[in-house]
Amino acid sequence: IKKSSKEFQHKGERFEYVVENFSSRNYSWWRDFIEEVKNADEGYCKEFVKEVKWVGEKTFCFFSIFLGGKNLIALDVHVMKGLKELGVDIDQKYLEAINKRANKSGKGKDFVRLQPTGPKYFKFHQAGKELAEQDERFKKDGSSDPDLALFDAALWWKGIKKKLKILPQINTFPLIYLFPYGNRIKEQIT
Repeated sequence: IKKSSKEFQHKGERFEYVVENFSSRNYSWWRDFIEEVKNADEGYCKEFVKEVKWVGEKTFCFFSIFLGGKNLIALDVHVMKGLKELGVDIDQKYLEAINKRANKSGKGKDFVRLQPTGPKYFKFHQAGKELAEQDERFKKDGSSDPDLALFDAALWWKGIKKKLKILPQINTFPLIYLFPYGNRIKEQIT
């Protein structure tokens, strides 16, 4: 986590304490748990989210990807916008922030974006998985299964470039090499 990019470090901080705390101990169950999360699929994610109330689907998928997992897609707004561009029917309420509630200071309103959960999350996830299965660039080492973390990273990178109004040439933003899968993304889009 610490060696990844600033954006991924920020998202990864929610796991840092847990990882450091348990990895410093000699708990075999912890190593087993890390491997289970790393190799998790949709079914494991659904069960975990059902049992652990403070973890949602997106957080679990991020956790799996941070641990090296390749079987899940973390559906943040950039990834969902990319899926929509590829033809997945995603409701606009998941793509645009809305003025929903007064902020803590009482001086204005916070803008929030709804996050799909439960069956909706996995409907979009399955659609993304099917798209990745059709593209040989996301299949690694002769595997018939796509690397969904790479698919996630490619959609996220494409979306964040738009958000930051970066020129389409990948070399204009040299930090791509700091991102997980950065070099593979560059190979695929150049």
